[in-house]
Amino acid sequence: MIKRIRASWWVVVAAVLLCSPLAFSQTVDLYLNDGGNNTMDGVYVGPYDATQSNSNNQNPQGVQIICDDFSHDVVPGESWQATVASVSSLNTGNLSGLMWGNGTLLSGGTGAANVLQGYFAMAYLASQMLPLSGNPANNQTVGYMAYAIWAIFQGAQVEAWLGGPTSQAWLTVQKMALNALGMTFSAGQFAGWELLTPIAGSQNPFSQGTPQEYFEFVPEGGTALMYLLLAGFACFGTMYFKSRRRASEIV
Repeated sequence: MIKRIRASWWVVVAAVLLCSPLAFSQTVDLYLNDGGNNTMDGVYVGPYDATQSNSNNQNPQGVQIICDDFSHDVVPGESWQATVASVSSLNTGNLSGLMWGNGTLLSGGTGAANVLQGYFAMAYLASQMLPLSGNPANNQTVGYMAYAIWAIFQGAQVEAWLGGPTSQAWLTVQKMALNALGMTFSAGQFAGWELLTPIAGSQNPFSQGTPQEYFEFVPEGGTALMYLLLAGFACFGTMYFKSRRRASEIV
């Protein structure tokens, strides 16, 4: 009996490890609830409130997401699909599918190494921004951090929006963004942070155009792990019942 129980648990573990990546497929559904309650210069700076579910629109979870995209717009009530990438797994060879995979940094850098540094800099700013949000006393700092994230790859647009190269708001944001770009990062320091890159054409209403890309923090045992485990156990269940049916047929 003990041996049979151990064998069953090994089958479960194997099912989770082998089947989950395919079943999960790294795609989620997002629904934008609202833009939060913090605005700066006429823009909601976030974090935004959204509902995230797996690709079959099951197991909805409320999440906070941080936008890294100043060029596209979303509206409350809009939904779309997004691919999920762990920030800690990013490297110079897997950036092409991201929103700014071929982007140019505020500092002028291009190419994969610079793009990777840009994403790490945005993740760093997001990680500093999230704990401050929710306290009205931090609204201005959170707003500057949001604009700094946008400025990493969209400096010209952010500079123009904030009033030009000599405006105090832009100078503050520019300094914050350049400081982040000048830091040394390791992928491991962003454990739990994920990127949600929109799938063009999946948005509803379609007329809104391509949605934005977002950062999301998933605590250990959070949404992504839940999906992974559910997918693994679903795969195991399929294997188990299929095995029972075959055994019955053989008998």
